[in-house]
Amino acid sequence: MYFMFPLGLLGLIGIPVIIIIYIIKNRYTEQTVSSTYIWDVAERFLKNKKPISKLKGLLSLILQLLAVTVISLVIAHPVFVLKNAAKDFCFVLDGSGSMSIKVGDQTRFEKGRNEIKNIINSSSDGSRYTLVYVADSTRVVYEYLENKDKAIELLDDLEISYVQNSVMDSVIFTSDYFQKNTSTEVYLVTDKTHSVENAQLIDVSSDAENYSIVEANFVYTTNKVMITGKSYSYVNDADLTFKVKMDGEEKESTLKIESLGMMVTKDALHVKKETETYFILEVDKPEEGKDFGELEIIIENEDALACDNNYKLYNVASEHNYNAVVVSEKPFFIGAVLQTVSDAKIFVTTPDEFNSSIGGYDLYVFDSCAPSSLPKDGAIWIFNARKNIPNSGFTIQEEISLPEPSEIKYKVSSSSSYKRFTQGTVGSVMHIGGYVKYGLYRTFTTLLTFDGDPVVFTGDTASGNREVVFSFDLHDSDIVMTADWLILCKNFVNYSFPKVIEQSNYEVGESLSVNVLSSFKSIRVEAPSGKVNYLETNTATAEMQLTEVGEYVITVDSGTSVKTFKVWAKLPPAEGRIHDAGELYALHGEKTQAYTDGKFDKLWIIIAILGVVFIVDWIIYCYEQHQLQ
Repeated sequence: MYFMFPLGLLGLIGIPVIIIIYIIKNRYTEQTVSSTYIWDVAERFLKNKKPISKLKGLLSLILQLLAVTVISLVIAHPVFVLKNAAKDFCFVLDGSGSMSIKVGDQTRFEKGRNEIKNIINSSSDGSRYTLVYVADSTRVVYEYLENKDKAIELLDDLEISYVQNSVMDSVIFTSDYFQKNTSTEVYLVTDKTHSVENAQLIDVSSDAENYSIVEANFVYTTNKVMITGKSYSYVNDADLTFKVKMDGEEKESTLKIESLGMMVTKDALHVKKETETYFILEVDKPEEGKDFGELEIIIENEDALACDNNYKLYNVASEHNYNAVVVSEKPFFIGAVLQTVSDAKIFVTTPDEFNSSIGGYDLYVFDSCAPSSLPKDGAIWIFNARKNIPNSGFTIQEEISLPEPSEIKYKVSSSSSYKRFTQGTVGSVMHIGGYVKYGLYRTFTTLLTFDGDPVVFTGDTASGNREVVFSFDLHDSDIVMTADWLILCKNFVNYSFPKVIEQSNYEVGESLSVNVLSSFKSIRVEAPSGKVNYLETNTATAEMQLTEVGEYVITVDSGTSVKTFKVWAKLPPAEGRIHDAGELYALHGEKTQAYTDGKFDKLWIIIAILGVVFIVDWIIYCYEQHQLQ
């Protein structure tokens, strides 16, 4: 035995002090009575109680001495050494998606966690615990921790990740602990079947039913929305029924399958075990002039894993809606091309009516006019500006009139941005009757030139807004009559209105990718669990790994407007089943059975004794006071 705080034993000095006080204290008490009769009665009563009177003083002294001794021991914190009673334990806990499958009223993950708790609680004090957690990454939660309560608390804090991962990734961590102490008891807690060497497998798998929707897509037909997809049954053959929700409202749907080369309507889809089965669901289109934002397909059959029973599809076109304002006296050409190559809502105004303080548009088009200042939000297209525009990135040098229509040509360039803007063009011959020569003081990508001067170029303004510039009047050229006109404008639209979310369906473990526009002030991502992350806005593309199954909500704040986008992350199909990994979880070396000294330091026992002592002493004190009354 040893004491953690031996100075606490100085409290034992109180023992002789109490004895001295006991010796010198006055044992007589003075009482006033009303008559001799009452005094005689009291004297006879005290004589009858004399045996107790002799003991009570001594008993009180013993209890007080015992209280001082126990208090000193509590402060000194004695620890009893238990020879060869403790060991090192290393737990490898699988936190992948399949561990969320339910076994009775608890998940496999909860079952595995309880197994670890039982081992910790039943081990001797003085044992050390190491926990390696395999989830979205493999990490050591704690190592060589002796505090049982803390080990269990940190274990309870772990949350399951739905990322597909292999416990084999933890071998390198676990082997290190085993090599340092070959008597370490290693436990592999997983629902995957592994062979183990120098470790013990805690298998939490079960043969629970599980169905899933592997993938889905939708297309429009004449008067229907047709959903095609694949379903899967992991354990047994099953007849699956489906329901469809459009924007959260359940819709009547028709299930169709292919039979003998024809599409046949069915009430349920027969799915064979471990075989992907195709299905088609049809629902009515929304009313004329309306569109939907999302479709949700749900398997109605109950199983042990609910998170892969539904699948959401998003109407990207409805999410990426934009507003454009055209400032022009003759907006026909520009308005027509924007209506053709984009889904933007187009507003038209004249230069006299336009106010530079106007905001809230995603695209500003200035045709043959120059605003006093550029908008702070949205992309900007400028045609034939004949006055300097602050922060535009270019200056007016001179106006050039050509004696006859002259050909403008594509600049030869191998840059990626040039290829992006000219992608799909066929090299149409284009002519202009005149242009404005600009001096560029910012970096631009020049697409078309005349006599070495840039006449069509793209880049960013000084405020970071995306910009497309034509140095000539569309009405003084034949560019709008060429095949390349629509192609160029389509590329300009994609540049000005980049899709914030290029992809709306992911698999857990993949990275969400968000295109960052210069106007973005913040990008907020809310996970299915409600956790919130904010992505960087100082890069062209912001990314975040998806670790949960379900719907992520991305909220983009540009300062003048807030837009919301959604993506769906599905469970990796392999995580829905129990699969024989066919791998050997081996810790190389010779397993030994060496033990270390354990310890017993349960202070609560000493404190309980102290409590009993105080209670008994209090009873004696109360008894004395009663006798004196």
